[in-house]
Amino acid sequence: MAPRPVVRYGSRVLREVCRPAAPGAGETAEVLDRLWETLDSQDGVGLAAPQIGLAVRALVVRTPVDRGRAVRLEMINPRVVRTDGPRDWFEEGCLSFPGLYMRVRRPRRVTVAYHDRSGTERTFQDDGLPARVVLHEIDHLDGILFIDRVPRWRRWQAAPRLWGIRFAGIWRTEAKD
Repeated sequence: MAPRPVVRYGSRVLREVCRPAAPGAGETAEVLDRLWETLDSQDGVGLAAPQIGLAVRALVVRTPVDRGRAVRLEMINPRVVRTDGPRDWFEEGCLSFPGLYMRVRRPRRVTVAYHDRSGTERTFQDDGLPARVVLHEIDHLDGILFIDRVPRWRRWQAAPRLWGIRFAGIWRTEAKD
């Protein structure tokens, strides 16, 4: 399989609430494989299925070493069980918004219930960069983009960049057809 192109801001699939995936099914494993191939071809730490044009609840996360450990996760049908601690500001980017970085406020700690590739139910708990990345990717599964989490006046400041990303993505898609 070849990596799929990353869907850019402006595509409808990024605003869809994704349908549940079938844990343990071959088609879900194929989605996870496609996500890893695409993430490996990009400079990112996480990727959700809508970002490769698939409206299913699956995501992958690979973070660099954070507090002495690296994280590699595959989550099917993740569900935020709990968030704790103060909400911290942190600069985020997104592969669907190339070159755009904005400060986003998110809870420091998160607990997420999910299924792994084999269908086993698991729990993820973290209070560092991996927690932040997982929350960002779960937002994608619910049709929420990181720009939705910044103050409106910041979005207005970024409007020219957002229009540029949106129209570059449309042009790129139409050029392939």
